[in-house]
Amino acid sequence: MKWLLLMVLCCGHVVASGQDRIRIGLFDGHLPKELSVTTESGSFEWVDREGRVLQALGKGTQLKCEGALMVVAGERLDYVCLRPTVPGGRVRLAYPGEFPTLHSGRFHFMVDGNRIRCILETGMETYLQGVLSAESGKGHHPEYYAAQAIVSRTYTVQALDRHRLQGFDLCDDVHCQAYHGLGTVNDTLREAVRSTAGSVVVDRSGRPITAAFHSNCGGHTQGAENVWQRPLNYLVGVPDSFCLAMPHAQWTKTVPTAEWREWLAAHRSGESTRTTFLPNSRVNFLPDSGQSVRAAQARAAFGLQSSFFVTVDDGEHVRFMGQGFGHGVGLCQEGAMERARLGASAADILHHYYRDVRITSMHALGWFLSE
Repeated sequence: MKWLLLMVLCCGHVVASGQDRIRIGLFDGHLPKELSVTTESGSFEWVDREGRVLQALGKGTQLKCEGALMVVAGERLDYVCLRPTVPGGRVRLAYPGEFPTLHSGRFHFMVDGNRIRCILETGMETYLQGVLSAESGKGHHPEYYAAQAIVSRTYTVQALDRHRLQGFDLCDDVHCQAYHGLGTVNDTLREAVRSTAGSVVVDRSGRPITAAFHSNCGGHTQGAENVWQRPLNYLVGVPDSFCLAMPHAQWTKTVPTAEWREWLAAHRSGESTRTTFLPNSRVNFLPDSGQSVRAAQARAAFGLQSSFFVTVDDGEHVRFMGQGFGHGVGLCQEGAMERARLGASAADILHHYYRDVRITSMHALGWFLSE
């Protein structure tokens, strides 16, 4: 764990220090044994743990593990930093079998076992551009992107401790927020981040909310207690017909009856043997389950797109027919997209999905941002 101690000593923690830079664990823990590092723009230099400059990046470097060390500039090291010599430079990272990704900031490379771990240290607002690209795609109304930028910024602030013991703040996958670099960021996404710079959503006590979001709620969001078993006054179920004609509004899945019946028998209490469920609205618990089987449990067990579904058991197969995509808590992205298209502002969108909240500046929370 030497690399973890190094990161804590060299970088500190963003919440404690008040700095605006955050650390992203790239590759979602799938650590490459070799990594191609290439300058896209600007200039960078390799630095060892004592701060000694080893060499400029030049046209590129192929990092490889040799035992428990990497070789950089002819030296065998267990840690090396790649830092920009001028602001705004970009680096392209690639490893076998994956598409290259483009990033801006400072890179910390360290050996973890016989593989390379990479942590990107970058500005909050730069990171958010990549999040919007990964989480929202292109072609939507600017007010939707503004709303999503505020949500993702709030989510980032609230979730910064999630990977602290691993030496970084957030991962680059949906466990935190998807971040695939800056390669597909366009002017619309940059403007959404710029125009909302520093804006976050806070609760009645002035604390950043858990800004949950999902793809499609299927017509009605649900409260946080239905998924995480802990109620939050601002994450309550609200109606949302705006997402019903969107791409992820409806789904079906079929599984063998035996699998469904066996799973129900193992999880519910009481004497019921019911296996067909036809609720006419979103439910927390499956009917006749003795409030022992959560719809969210069934979703996880059978890989369903949402926990908003009915089931029909024909004796051979069980057909799940559902609405929505995701956990259904907080902002419904496809509903928000349609609301923005029809004229709703970013603030209107946020106040529909998050109740009893206000939008404020991170400066009021003691944060100071840079690009």
